[in-house]
Amino acid sequence: MDTANSDHLIAESEAKISNFDSQIENLQALRAEEYQKIAVLKYLGSPIHVLPMEVLGEIFSFSIAPVRDRATDFQENLNVIIPISQTELAITLESYSSWAEIAWVASWLRRSMHLPLSVVIIAEENHTNPAVLNEILLAKSRLTHLEIVIPAAAFLSAIEPLFEAPLDALQTLRITEVDGESSWGEPINLSAWAPNLRTLILPKEDVEDTFFYDIPWSQLVHLQLPIRIPDECFTVLRQCVNLERLDVSIFAWDAFDDYPPEEMNLILRNLCHMTIMLLGTYQLGVFGPLFQPLVLPELTSLKIVYDEDADVLWPQAEFSRFQSRCPSLQHLEIEVIKDFDLDDDDPMQLETTTGFTSRSLLPILRSFPALKSLTLSSFSHCINDTLLAALQYRASDEPLVPRLETLSWDGIGHGFEESALEAMIRSRWRPAGQSPAATSSLAVARLANISIRCGEKSPLSEPFIARMQDCIEDGNIIS
Repeated sequence: MDTANSDHLIAESEAKISNFDSQIENLQALRAEEYQKIAVLKYLGSPIHVLPMEVLGEIFSFSIAPVRDRATDFQENLNVIIPISQTELAITLESYSSWAEIAWVASWLRRSMHLPLSVVIIAEENHTNPAVLNEILLAKSRLTHLEIVIPAAAFLSAIEPLFEAPLDALQTLRITEVDGESSWGEPINLSAWAPNLRTLILPKEDVEDTFFYDIPWSQLVHLQLPIRIPDECFTVLRQCVNLERLDVSIFAWDAFDDYPPEEMNLILRNLCHMTIMLLGTYQLGVFGPLFQPLVLPELTSLKIVYDEDADVLWPQAEFSRFQSRCPSLQHLEIEVIKDFDLDDDDPMQLETTTGFTSRSLLPILRSFPALKSLTLSSFSHCINDTLLAALQYRASDEPLVPRLETLSWDGIGHGFEESALEAMIRSRWRPAGQSPAATSSLAVARLANISIRCGEKSPLSEPFIARMQDCIEDGNIIS
């Protein structure tokens, strides 16, 4: 067989193979279409709760879309979607647009069956529809979460039916945006009206006296306590024996007055999360007396926030003693929400404002070996070479905060050598994909979440950022 004839036969065979491949692809596409038809037919008569999540997502996108985008037959379409799964119904019930018309409210409440309800009521004439409120009250046995928004121009008579009978299922009550002298007449007996209340969120001082009396402090597990003078704060907290979460705003004590220590310890055995907002009094203040009586054996998260007008000294001695009474702390956050106008050549200026520097932070870190996260905001002179050197892991030394996994430092300035920051990070951070065997000899946890922002006025240098690209590409923020 000559070469020309051989080449012709090869070309013929290749053409046939190409044709077969094309036919196979077409047949595979046809087969896939048939499988899709089978899948659709299988679900055609199935209950909605067995549909794939992708299908449910398409269906319920209609129910949470803005009203202006809906077809006129929207309500009729929704009525077809029964029976309905609890998860998707809960999503729909949280959509404001689903409650825009009284007919829809009645329909949703009937079809939501035994699901708990979470409701926000705005006490304004244009926002409070008595008919809608009446429908909600018909389902009050399922009302577990209630927020009442009371703006300056309150229309409180519209919500009076709320208080005519107890809400036995209510667990969470939030009062927000209280302005002016708003009230709803006679204060409500909160223990009788919400006998099973567990969470109480109040916006500012004296709200409980204006709106409520006989508050069931002892059964609360979450309390947001509005602005308080210190003695009143202790009076309330001594009644809150079951608290698990506390957010308190408190005025500082006058730094030039003498305060006798509390005679008895204030023990909150179940408290796990505490946020303290320190408020200014237009003079130098202290808040050491706040920590003197506190015994919090289960506290895992502590956040301290300096208000913009709070010139409050850091209570080094009192806080050190407090640390021994909260051995479980894992998350510490200290934040200043005031932009201090500091002179970079005068690092003591911050110390005279808050008394919190690296010399304050190091003893704290030494006393909290279980600490997993450290968040600092707007402490421009707190992060320095001394602190970074102490945090740097060295195999020859006992590590500081060996379980530390998260660093979040914002607005920390640039009062340190970049080489010290790099050495600290690299001594604790390892790439996410690194094998456990490669790091098994390290006595510190992997620093998995890093967010370090020095601020626009003192950013880290471009060469430093370039050297840290491997860390940044691992999902961390360094700037």
